[in-house]
Amino acid sequence: MHLVKQIEILEDLPDLLTAEQEVELAKRIEAGVTGPAASRSSEPTISMRKLSDDY
Repeated sequence: MHLVKQIEILEDLPDLLTAEQEVELAKRIEAGVTGPAASRSSEPTISMRKLSDDY
């Protein structure tokens, strides 16, 4: 499900990205959940959870 959503987003972005950026983004998506990009993108979620625990 997540891959489908990411691909749909990619279709909306080509006008905003250079060809090189598109290739980089595609590589990150292909890396999947276990890739380094995925762990980077999960960091803000962890921070948000910490903030919500304080309330």
